[in-house]
Amino acid sequence: MEPTTFTLLIFLLTFLLIITELVHKTLAALLGAFLMIVYGFVNYSEIGSLIDFQAMGVIFGMMIVIEVVKDSGIFQFFGLKAIKLARGNPKYLFIIMITFTTILSAFLNNLTSILIMSALTFTLCRSLELNPLPFIISESIVTNIGGIMFLTSSIPNILVAGAGDLTFMDFILFSLPLSFILFISTILFLLFFYRTEFKGHGVETITNFDEWSVIPDKRFFWNSLILLIFTIVFFMVSDKLGVTIDFVAISSAILILLLSGADPDETLKHIDWGTIFFFLGLFIVVGGLENSGALKSISNTLISFTGNNKMLSTIALLWVSGLSSGIVDNIPITVTLIPIARHMIHVLGVNALWWCIVFGANLGGNLTPMGSPSNIIALGIAKKEGYEISFSEFMKVSTIVTCLHLSISTLYLLLRFFVS
Repeated sequence: MEPTTFTLLIFLLTFLLIITELVHKTLAALLGAFLMIVYGFVNYSEIGSLIDFQAMGVIFGMMIVIEVVKDSGIFQFFGLKAIKLARGNPKYLFIIMITFTTILSAFLNNLTSILIMSALTFTLCRSLELNPLPFIISESIVTNIGGIMFLTSSIPNILVAGAGDLTFMDFILFSLPLSFILFISTILFLLFFYRTEFKGHGVETITNFDEWSVIPDKRFFWNSLILLIFTIVFFMVSDKLGVTIDFVAISSAILILLLSGADPDETLKHIDWGTIFFFLGLFIVVGGLENSGALKSISNTLISFTGNNKMLSTIALLWVSGLSSGIVDNIPITVTLIPIARHMIHVLGVNALWWCIVFGANLGGNLTPMGSPSNIIALGIAKKEGYEISFSEFMKVSTIVTCLHLSISTLYLLLRFFVS
């Protein structure tokens, strides 16, 4: 059997196990890595060169920062603070909730954001006797908009930035404007779609919430806020200071552990080690694919399909990454597409292809309830609270939003890269 065919079979087996959840996704990735090594597609000595340690450093450092900071109550505090601005008006409350969800997702991972916002949403909607489902579905959708704002806003961003040498400032200058456009268009669509839902009022209930009640320690609260601000600032200027983003993330993790007095052993126990080893296995699986020439063949096929046209190649990669991320988790899709994009960029010389993966992988997750972890969590929390959200009900909104997002992203990329 040809090496390319054999490695593709290992890759497909790995993805099948991940998608069907026959085994835990971490075990599936490690099994795929094991097969790549056993059959000689990856030499044991080259494993270190296949792993993106800068991306892993950022992920690990920010996991520690968020794990410690979330106990300060800072995110719940600003959530309640913003909600009081609505003063009981359901439409204003809806806008504020999804605005805060988007902002929160820009600084946290999507799972943490939706967990925090879901707890606030059900509490408030019960108090105001509002249907929480439009809020929950919309919050789940906009987490993926927040995911494209900054380099550290999502794992696909971190992976692509490491592969394409993109800086934190690149995301601010290029990705942040698109996120604003997408956010405004999504707000307008959601307000129209759920226009009959915004009834009732509860001014007194809203104003009676004490945001300081969620803060267990004010000193820890202010230390956390200051550290988060400094972390963001240093991410922005890291390239000018001559330091890497993983250095900033790890340094922030060390500082927050020192300032908070948190027990490092306890903090490390709560780190998502499964995700860390999932990445390690996935890097090796994709490395085996690359070594066999399979990914080069795929990228050549994609280039040939578009007739070596730079504009069509950009559109094709954006929609391929977007639609595939709607079916499969965006992390393995991103890891797989990076070497394909690298080869296409080498042939075509179009750096827009890195942004195709960033936008496609994040925004495509809204296509189906299974496309994004935040979608799955949102539906699970709603069910636990006694509200069943069917796939069809979710997709009535999400499919339209995904097509809208990918269409706007296509136009944005073409205007930024191909129209002078």
